[in-house]
Amino acid sequence: MTDSDILERIPNMSALVAGDLCLEYRCTYDVSLSGPQPEGGEERIAVTDSEFRPGLGGSVAADVAALGCGRVAVLGVTGSDGHGFELQNALRERGISVENLIRTPEIPTWTSMRFFNSGSGGEDRPRIEFIPSRRLPDTLSRQIVNRYQSIFDGFNLVFIADHATPEHGVVTEPLRKLIDELSPAYPDKIVIVESRANLQHYRRVILKPDRREAEALSVELLGRIDYAALREKLRARLLVLVHEGQGVSVYDSRGAVNIPSASNPASSLNNSSVAFGAAFGLALTITRDVMRATQFGNLVAAITAAKRTEGTARPHEILHNAR
Repeated sequence: MTDSDILERIPNMSALVAGDLCLEYRCTYDVSLSGPQPEGGEERIAVTDSEFRPGLGGSVAADVAALGCGRVAVLGVTGSDGHGFELQNALRERGISVENLIRTPEIPTWTSMRFFNSGSGGEDRPRIEFIPSRRLPDTLSRQIVNRYQSIFDGFNLVFIADHATPEHGVVTEPLRKLIDELSPAYPDKIVIVESRANLQHYRRVILKPDRREAEALSVELLGRIDYAALREKLRARLLVLVHEGQGVSVYDSRGAVNIPSASNPASSLNNSSVAFGAAFGLALTITRDVMRATQFGNLVAAITAAKRTEGTARPHEILHNAR
């Protein structure tokens, strides 16, 4: 199946992203206007422009939507604060359903404020993070579990965004248990878990972990770095590792498939792991071919990485570079 064939079928797909969402508050600042001020000498970062984008699981949803997926929705929790309002709007602007985005005054919205130099375009100042510091109330946890169970069957593809610490995230142990329990009943459903700290809690799904987490967990469980054995230990359908700038390794019951990064003469930047995951998931749902899905994901990641500022790959850009 060609890249064009995959793109032609993506509008018929539906995708759900469940779990941790955040607001990316992206600020562009002017170096010439920043620095110590004449009165008092306080340091200033002079922000001259800003925009709001969905982050964490919201970023995955945005990439899936940009690829032309027919229906994209999120399931998560956000605060009844200004940041929550902006996150909801940022998702809607990208055509992402927020019907199952629960707003509550009980927790604040996870927000990442990032500062980009107007001259270089680079992010060269520390981020300010409004992070979850309270456990998700049991009432909200039950709402998430119940909604996931009721809407899960209505999507071709499901992403789990498990990025917070176990005590503070939207993805709680009851939800992880439900994800595992549903796997035997839906053997053909593509469920991809993106995790930073909770990889060991999942079974019978596709795991796309942070590489450092995978290394640490492999050493903890096996006493060595052995990704094939780690996949088997966790009983994962697939273990997908993105080696930034060096391609992707996909481990299944037969062994490993290693596919180099797609070349893009416009940039030497590393592939975007989020863009890869979105494209890989859609292509795997359509083709059921791991190698083909990985190649498509690499192409989309390379196009995304070639952009001066972080963005998304669009179908016409993919067709321009298609095989």
